[in-house]
Amino acid sequence: MQKIKTVYKIDRDTNLATDVVNKEAEWVIEGKGIATLKVDGSACLVKDGVLYKRYDRKLKSKFMRQLRASKDFVVTEKMFNELPADVIPCQDMPDPVTYHHPHWIKIDESKPEDKFHIEAWKASGGILPDGTYELIGSRINNNPYALDGYKLVKHGAEVLNVPDRSFEGLKTFLTGLNGEGIVFYHGATGEMDKIRRKDFGLFLNYEDTRNSRPKKEHHVDAHEI
Repeated sequence: MQKIKTVYKIDRDTNLATDVVNKEAEWVIEGKGIATLKVDGSACLVKDGVLYKRYDRKLKSKFMRQLRASKDFVVTEKMFNELPADVIPCQDMPDPVTYHHPHWIKIDESKPEDKFHIEAWKASGGILPDGTYELIGSRINNNPYALDGYKLVKHGAEVLNVPDRSFEGLKTFLTGLNGEGIVFYHGATGEMDKIRRKDFGLFLNYEDTRNSRPKKEHHVDAHEI
């Protein structure tokens, strides 16, 4: 599952959406594709009957500090942390802003940090169709769904009626939405774009002020990674 672009451009100083549409998302504003609920949880993958969770390969700390200090810093493969065995890349290249490179890694019943995934997997009967899911539950992202226990929700499962896809229209819709946001799917091309509550400064929990710190934009040289 690759990182999905936002419908509207994000101001990296405020981390809020502007009213400028990303060129790749113009089809959303034109009313094409379907809108689905973006659930506020932790992304997972089911492949061949095996459950995976997200694993972000990041730059080593010293190189991340150098990156933040210089916009001309050039990133190379050796600057990244080593990958665990048997991971599956979600996308070919790291994110061009954060340099995080998302992968999938198998859930391990022997690891305490995987216990919530195991509980959700067992609650599902351990039989789910291949695809991507969201783990939600009592200790995930402040539990906006007020759940006891944990469950896996398939991405794209809930279709939304979003008649007004303008900037103000989406902001109004998201204000009353019990979810992280909206993911738009273009059936003909396979494209996906998103818009989230936090892109408008809205959160499911009043005490939840999660927002990424401002990031400098850097160019990834395809020959370097």
